[in-house]
Amino acid sequence: MSYDKNQPFEQRMKVNIAETKFEEYCKKQNIQFYKYGIDNHSFGNLFYNVNKIFRNTPDYIILNPKTKQSHLVEVKGCKDNLGIKLTDLKSYDFWRSLSGLYYCIYSTTFNELRMISHETLKSVVEGCEINQYPDFNRYDQKLYYEIPFKEL
Repeated sequence: MSYDKNQPFEQRMKVNIAETKFEEYCKKQNIQFYKYGIDNHSFGNLFYNVNKIFRNTPDYIILNPKTKQSHLVEVKGCKDNLGIKLTDLKSYDFWRSLSGLYYCIYSTTFNELRMISHETLKSVVEGCEINQYPDFNRYDQKLYYEIPFKEL
């Protein structure tokens, strides 16, 4: 199954290939990881009442045993282009203020994984097109940067 941003959230989360690839990468690199983010919740639509900062908690904490440094990691899946919501990026700015923040981005089209810093992602989005996800609601219009995977 490949990632498709047009699928409902529940369908996308059934099989999260990007997280599987991230965990495989960490094991190969001898990087310890801890699943940290909020995936499974029973709030349903009430989840929108949770502060967006908490809803956008990064997915993992990693620890490099050599350097003893920990970082947060947000894992994203895509095909040819990565979508990052403008409002989510503001939340990630907050998390970056607390810790190093990286993104693990996996493309099913290219079968490639990229690890980039928050600072790198912010510099890349400056020249990207802004679009709107089709499933917006009154809580979130879901405007997003569309980033070609090959530019990451």
